[in-house]
Amino acid sequence: MQVGDTIEYANFVVFDKDAKKLIKVPAMQLSNMEEEDEDCDNIFPSSIKCIIGKSYIFQLKITAYNFFVCKQNFTVTRVIKIEGNRQLQ
Repeated sequence: MQVGDTIEYANFVVFDKDAKKLIKVPAMQLSNMEEEDEDCDNIFPSSIKCIIGKSYIFQLKITAYNFFVCKQNFTVTRVIKIEGNRQLQ
């Protein structure tokens, strides 16, 4: 997914259980949904649309690779949803 602010963006790769926790759908089921919706004009399945515009905290895996490439690509190791405007402790 592409995550950003008003200045920059980065690509975050979310795997397995964290992806399922985020969109509430297993990857295989999401893949099947995309095949079924091929003729539809929707760019994103509804399970992905529900996270657009929401706030999350992402814990990232940073490796040496991240410091030597032009593109900002990171692997997500944990996802925390921010509810409302509550500050996290």
